[in-house]
Amino acid sequence: MIFLQSGAMTASARLDPPSLSVEPGGSQRVTLHVRNGGDIVEAYRFEVVGAPSAWSAVEPAELSLYPGTGDTVTLTFQPPKAPDTSVGQLPFAVRVLPVERPQDVTIPEGTVEVLPFHAVESELLPRSNRGRLRAGFQVAVRNHGNMPADVTLGAWDTDEKLRYRVHPAKAELAPGEQGHLKLTVRPRHRILRGAVQRHAFQVRVARDGQPGEPLDGAYEQRPLVPALLPKALALAAAAATALTAAWFGLLKPTITSTAGAAVTSQASQAVQSEVKKRQKEVASVASAAASESAKAKAEAGAGTKPSAQPSGAASGAAASGAEGANFYTPLSVRAKAGANAGATFTVPKGKTFLISDMVLQNPQGDSGTLTLNIDGSQVSLLALENFRDMDSPWVTPLRVPAGGKVTMTVDCRTPGAPPSAPKPTTCAESALLNGKMVKS
Repeated sequence: MIFLQSGAMTASARLDPPSLSVEPGGSQRVTLHVRNGGDIVEAYRFEVVGAPSAWSAVEPAELSLYPGTGDTVTLTFQPPKAPDTSVGQLPFAVRVLPVERPQDVTIPEGTVEVLPFHAVESELLPRSNRGRLRAGFQVAVRNHGNMPADVTLGAWDTDEKLRYRVHPAKAELAPGEQGHLKLTVRPRHRILRGAVQRHAFQVRVARDGQPGEPLDGAYEQRPLVPALLPKALALAAAAATALTAAWFGLLKPTITSTAGAAVTSQASQAVQSEVKKRQKEVASVASAAASESAKAKAEAGAGTKPSAQPSGAASGAAASGAEGANFYTPLSVRAKAGANAGATFTVPKGKTFLISDMVLQNPQGDSGTLTLNIDGSQVSLLALENFRDMDSPWVTPLRVPAGGKVTMTVDCRTPGAPPSAPKPTTCAESALLNGKMVKS
């Protein structure tokens, strides 16, 4: 206990106890004993000074005492359960001010020890995601405690059908700080064709080695070859065959009439034009299927040969002709060392491209930069040396309107050196944009 009193003072005060400990969100009380040593009736006012004054209270706030008498007031300390509540020993004092004789002020002193508390909140974003080869998630972690927290992320599934990659593996969060841990989920076995498979998994954020509550997530594995692609090929081929049969069976015979010949000639040209159009559609769909199959084989191998597609080329394919169907389009770029090159995809008229994720590949291990722009606005800027195979999902799809351009530009600094292959003279990067093509 502390007892302070000057020889000239007529008031005395002491704290009981002079020091205490309190947890944030809790409360502790201290008794202040006050005595009037003067010869007149005196009123006393009380004021807490120091850092604890922000979360302290005095009751009653004023006290009147006859000469030679004493009484008590109660001090209550209630530090908030918040990240900015300081930890450790905090000194404070109580100013006991006599109203009639303010020069006889008394100031007893004490200390409050604020104890640490830990509170980490985590959230999986999004809870469910889809992809053919992988899916990206983020785990948002916020430290609500008043002490730094070391957090690590773990993921697992009971069927052991998935593999996981976490970046960064751990993070240190200051009080009140929020961080994001990236989680990439990959299937152990790929699906060439068939139905979508849903895999449930869980993640858990551990704080300073203490595990937290598990978070539920789901990965929807899509087949490498879209389910409607064979039907689209068959329908396109059947249409082309029917038009060809119509040409040879109905319109080719000679008509002697001049007017009839003219009509036949015009019809012949129209049918031939339609046949060529259908043949192009079949070739386009077949090319998309071959591209998808080649991509699956290349990703399954350890070392992928550089693409034979010319620098700056781009192509697209839809999983279905239905409105709002899943859509993907590849972009591939080759650039010489010290130069840059780009590839562009333009959204068709009357359509809107909703991009939900982007798969990037740097099979050679090139160094330089890769930039993705939408109508001249930069969306991503990545260093090539930081990845070989990357999936970048967006929780909210990127909207590219009709006529909008998605451009991937590669600034090649140094081509990589793939194992067991001659050193290339160009950087070779590719991107696969996935999403939906909807009607504008």
